[in-house]
Amino acid sequence: MSEETFIAPQPEHLSELLPAFEFESFIAQGGMGAVYKAKQKSLDRDVAIKILPREFGADPEFRASFETEAKAMAKLNHANLIGVYDYGDVDGMPYIVMEYVDGSSLYHYAWNKVLEKDQAATLAKAICEGLGHAHENGILHRDIKPANILLTSKLDPKIGDFGLAQSTDGEGDGLIMGTPGYTAPEVLFDHRPGDAKADIYGVGVIFHELVTGQRPDPQYQEAFKTCGDAKLDAIWRRATAADPSRRYGTAEEMAKDLGAWLNSPAAKLKTVGTAGVQRAAVLSPPHAPARSATPLPGAVPKRPAATSHASSGGGGVLVRNLVIIAVLIAGISVVWKNLKKEQENVRNENEAIRQRNAETLEAQKKMIEEAQKGSSGGAESGSTAERDETTEQSLARLQRALVAGVRSQLPKGSVSRGESDFLFVQEPMSWHAAANYAEQYGGHLATLADESEFQWMLSLVPDDGTLWVGAGRMEGNQWVQVDGTAWPMSSTPNGVGSYASLDKLGIARAREETTEMPFLIEWDRDGTNPGSLESMLVRAAETQNQAAPSYPPGTRIQDSRRFCVFLRPMTQAEASRLAKLGGGVLASPATRDEQIWMEEALSKVAAPKGLWLGGEKQGLDWTWMSGQSWDATAWSERAVPQVGREGLVFVPGTGWMDFDPGALADGFIVEWSNDISSGLVSDEGEPALAHADVASLRNKAIELVGEQVAKRDKDLEANLSKLVWDLNVWRRGLNASEATRWGIHVESLVEDLEESSDHRIPTPASLAEKASLQVSPDMKKSIDFYHNKQSAIDSAYRKELVVIQNAYAKRLQAIGEALPKGSDEVSSSIARMIQHSASVEGWAKGLMNSAGQ
Repeated sequence: MSEETFIAPQPEHLSELLPAFEFESFIAQGGMGAVYKAKQKSLDRDVAIKILPREFGADPEFRASFETEAKAMAKLNHANLIGVYDYGDVDGMPYIVMEYVDGSSLYHYAWNKVLEKDQAATLAKAICEGLGHAHENGILHRDIKPANILLTSKLDPKIGDFGLAQSTDGEGDGLIMGTPGYTAPEVLFDHRPGDAKADIYGVGVIFHELVTGQRPDPQYQEAFKTCGDAKLDAIWRRATAADPSRRYGTAEEMAKDLGAWLNSPAAKLKTVGTAGVQRAAVLSPPHAPARSATPLPGAVPKRPAATSHASSGGGGVLVRNLVIIAVLIAGISVVWKNLKKEQENVRNENEAIRQRNAETLEAQKKMIEEAQKGSSGGAESGSTAERDETTEQSLARLQRALVAGVRSQLPKGSVSRGESDFLFVQEPMSWHAAANYAEQYGGHLATLADESEFQWMLSLVPDDGTLWVGAGRMEGNQWVQVDGTAWPMSSTPNGVGSYASLDKLGIARAREETTEMPFLIEWDRDGTNPGSLESMLVRAAETQNQAAPSYPPGTRIQDSRRFCVFLRPMTQAEASRLAKLGGGVLASPATRDEQIWMEEALSKVAAPKGLWLGGEKQGLDWTWMSGQSWDATAWSERAVPQVGREGLVFVPGTGWMDFDPGALADGFIVEWSNDISSGLVSDEGEPALAHADVASLRNKAIELVGEQVAKRDKDLEANLSKLVWDLNVWRRGLNASEATRWGIHVESLVEDLEESSDHRIPTPASLAEKASLQVSPDMKKSIDFYHNKQSAIDSAYRKELVVIQNAYAKRLQAIGEALPKGSDEVSSSIARMIQHSASVEGWAKGLMNSAGQ
């Protein structure tokens, strides 16, 4: 079970299933289920509730393991451990009720920074104390890492996710548990069952990482003393010794040594890390351990060499230098081997993606077959229960199938019309909330096909009420529907709002997004969802090269720039991914004019937690992901820079605020503009280009992008030539009267097409605007056909660019991670180059410009 296939239940549905709790919000989802914030009504306290998929609940072995985890954690009571209050099963889904921690993980807090030594020691000491309490009660963690440690608002650490927990007197199952980089070598390489000393090893790695910005390399521990303090070096070395017998016997012993250092004069010196500077890459993601943390395949971690007692004279220095040179040579060899493996890794990842896609399609096929069997025959007991259920209950029951595109069974109360099915939702919601609700159940806000459907929808509008429909302004007074089709009515909605509604008087009105009203969910019977958020963004990306791109409803214009707000809670990384999917970037209001416009245009948007912008903090400096200059700013008066808040949000009515990139903002703003392209056109002058591997990689990217540009141009030219051929053949087949009427228009159009320098076919809409040109139905049919082929060519081109760009950015990151110490300038330059590639089209144009193509 993975997070891609597990669909988290809605909080409202869980509140019905567990009436003792009021589910307030969704926190996160992973491969083992979903976590929610809830209120325990009886005690009036906030709790976190973890819900697992039904598949796990049906597995006896897993259920036993889950209950063991809950009971083990319930035994523990310590300030540095996340408490467990209860566990159980609801509707076939196991759940566990835990202490709610209002904060971020240590992983997100320490990302991209080096902590002061006393702060790092304080955190490590508290972690040891919590872990020691668990060990005293016979409980092992077996997966100690920053992502499994939460920080309170006062920065007190709390260890959680004992999902791999095992009683200290239990028998191991032979599996390797933990995360590479934090897992003790005897567990990782000798396949020994983890014990308390393996947990201590993980704490030692975390402590070293917090102080230095990197994990200790188990192969070369004696060669590097990176903490800058002999006593701290001794602590982490003992905790991470390759031989378990040389480690601390208990976590309390390590906590005692850390406490002694904290009470020493050395702890009063506020020096940061080893050189007083922040490093580019600190905590690596749990799924991608740093290269230095894991030996090469087949390698055995070396025990630290015996400490030399030679004098500190020239001979000692020579030995030290020879050791360092040997380490650097070995490091270069490791980097070279890893870079050679990168292509194979990319191929393996692509094959894994194809395999997952095939498995998903097969699962959907089976789901459809099972649903069809159920609807045709089904047991009578099931049909009786279904007849008695409410609309909300049927929605919850069918949610997975609807999202998967199954339409053989629909929620109670739905009606069919044309090629779609509709459900009226009476609960008033804002436009974005209604759109998100519809998508959570596999549908979209209802769209209008024609006048008759308009009249039909009017019959559903409550007396003296209004109804949201899936349409909004695209620019000016041009309206578009969520499925990409144009507004079908002769008159556009009246008013100054950005989204369309219908009232009982038969008038389409423009309303502000915050207005709450009922709505219709529409399901396309072919199983697709053209009105989903990702579908709207993909259309925007695929039509960027057309004369009239298809932007999502609600798109606003400022000069030549286009901005669109999407209200959906998410992290900065997810928001950036979606913006990139749409062919744009997270908004970068880099000028004062843009900032003033945004403050006025979005003043009525309700987003108290802010909307993601494309700003991020690199070290001590803020930059735009788009590559534009960071000059004018619009910080809120309430903005107080804090550690762990390296993301940027815009809070309407307040201004800019720094925000935790891993936390959920209320939504995000996508920008499409020439500013973005111009800000990304060149990496010329970047110091990293002097690095041989970077220069070679960039030249390879230029070669690959050039091949795709040439292929696209060739395909466009051939496509246009076929249209010209078809038009000429059609003209020659006309009779005399038709030739007199249409001949001159065909010749004029053909002449314009043949003079096109980019071999592009104009949109049918732009041709219709030319007063001197008339287009017959047959001409339009040919133009539409080849224009659609042109769109397919552009889409294929962009997909290839995305593949190249992803591989390019991944290789750049690998090169940056492999850089030796003291390469801060090159590391920062590589980080900028990765940012520059975020807007695929602009990055590709920049490469071609630099190559003179």
